[in-house]
Amino acid sequence: VLLLIFSPDEASAYATASAILTRAVGYLRDHAAAVGPQGRFAGDFPFLPLTAKGWRRLAAATVGLLKLRSPELHGHLLGLGVALKDVAERCLSRGLMQVLPFRAVCRAFGVFLAEGSEVFARLLVALWRHQRYGLLACGTATEAERLLVPPR
Repeated sequence: VLLLIFSPDEASAYATASAILTRAVGYLRDHAAAVGPQGRFAGDFPFLPLTAKGWRRLAAATVGLLKLRSPELHGHLLGLGVALKDVAERCLSRGLMQVLPFRAVCRAFGVFLAEGSEVFARLLVALWRHQRYGLLACGTATEAERLLVPPR
């Protein structure tokens, strides 16, 4: 559905959907051996959180990853009073559509099919770390949130 809404034209939507579905079928074929005796996947399978609780859990993992990878940025944002979990949940639950161009989102979904939903958390932390100098220069939570979740 996102492909049809945000695609510049029908041909590119079809090509992108075809590429994503091809990867999905390949992933399922490669991991068919992971099916346990109860008929469930034994390993981690890519999932998108479908509940508010699932999105909050992924947002909390994103904030934890930011704290691990960039403690000075994490501390600065918390010191400004930025609600990092809320900001991360907003970005993630919208499929990063506000943060990335459409083609980049399609590539992120391709990686998601191979590695799972933590890809979105890693990608969001990488984007925030890329903006760290601008974020460290912010003096208010509003300025920082404007950089963390850019308006479209």
